[in-house]
Amino acid sequence: QWIRSISGSPPTIYLGYQTASGLQVRSYQASDLTAISAEETLSNATRAKFGNPIIDATSSEILIPVLNIDNKSDAVITYDSTLTTDTQFTSCRSPQSIGIDYAGASRYRYIFCAQNKIIQIRDTSNVLITSISAGTFPKQMVVGSDGTNRFISVLQTNNRITLHQFALAQSPIIPTTTTVDLPGNGIALSQYIGSGVAADQLLVTIPENNALSVLDLGAQTLSSTLIFPKSIDSIAAVSSSLLYFVSSN
Repeated sequence: QWIRSISGSPPTIYLGYQTASGLQVRSYQASDLTAISAEETLSNATRAKFGNPIIDATSSEILIPVLNIDNKSDAVITYDSTLTTDTQFTSCRSPQSIGIDYAGASRYRYIFCAQNKIIQIRDTSNVLITSISAGTFPKQMVVGSDGTNRFISVLQTNNRITLHQFALAQSPIIPTTTTVDLPGNGIALSQYIGSGVAADQLLVTIPENNALSVLDLGAQTLSSTLIFPKSIDSIAAVSSSLLYFVSSN
């Protein structure tokens, strides 16, 4: 149901899938797909399903949201790079995705729970720092940092973005929140552009015309638009600056 990869020794591919035994994850060598680990069972609950996992490129941990892990509650499971050590914490309801801002040693992890309109903010030990609103009609979240501030952009179903911003070392966290109207319909957020760019630059996709574009939140305009012949599947950062792989049908 999902695939993730990380450079390392050796470079590793992680696969998440569902069998009659439940939700499973396993790691493989990137060079020849030789299995590195045994199957790890995350849940054998009949209603369990995956959220969108993420790899922490700094710690090489993989964080996997699991909905209905015991048929009644939700959790995030964190594995080390070898899938031999795991920890688990209960999340807000229906953890859809996880973001990491990569703000140095003090980077935060953001658990996006659209169903109950909450974003949990946790440190690298997964200790809950605080929870903030995801907006009225939350659909998708991306996070970033410019080294001074942290940014959380939440796409709403009413074609708006809720933007939270707060200082890197702010405690307690009291974000400045603004709302931005999108300059078009059907826009989907991808990620902030680079690790040192301000909060007003987002890479976005526009499904109706198979376009990849830069959204300026301040000016509410699109620029540097690239049209693909078919729909865009996904975008992956290759570096912390401006290199990306784009997968298209």
